Amino acid sequence: MNIIKIDFPEDQYIKKEYLDKKWICLHHTGSSNAKQDIAWWKQTPDKIATPFIIDRDGSIYQLFDTKYFAWHLGLKDFNSILNEQYNAESIGIEIVNLGVLTDSQVATKKFEYITKDFRSGKHWQKYTDKQYNSLNDLINYLLKLYPKIGKTVITKEDFDLTVFKIPCIYSHRNVHREKTDVSPAFEFNKINIV
Repeated sequence: MNIIKIDFPEDQYIKKEYLDKKWICLHHTGSSNAKQDIAWWKQTPDKIATPFIIDRDGSIYQLFDTKYFAWHLGLKDFNSILNEQYNAESIGIEIVNLGVLTDSQVATKKFEYITKDFRSGKHWQKYTDKQYNSLNDLINYLLKLYPKIGKTVITKEDFDLTVFKIPCIYSHRNVHREKTDVSPAFEFNKINIV
């Protein structure tokens, strides 16, 4: 597995060590390439980022050490202590994917997609096989690094905060009512934990 380290500003994440990781949270970017997301994260004042982002070609970029964290969950309904804990103890992995496609994007026939009504959308860009391969490598690496992270993969699409009751791998949509990532196009059966 090749991880490309990015020179990421230290003021764009919280440099407070949390070594007791319990969860992996899967996200998608809502964009078409990792470099534009990294550029945006470098300039936003909100310290929003994940330590890893997987591009369409399977390239894995690491922005900061996993012992630190950034605000990747957007849990505004929680008190500050729980918000920090859930963000800090979840390792976020962004997967470059547009998510929901507009009818005009679908009409171009440039995108592989599935059709399924879910929250705010109907057409969802597919993830690439290279992304699944890299994601599997990265998840298995993180499970060795942090053995307390559970091997259970939450596949349901529902908002359900009980995911925080067990160490697991979950999606952003499970903990945030407005989020659609990872989208219904994500094929959980392609996650291969060894």
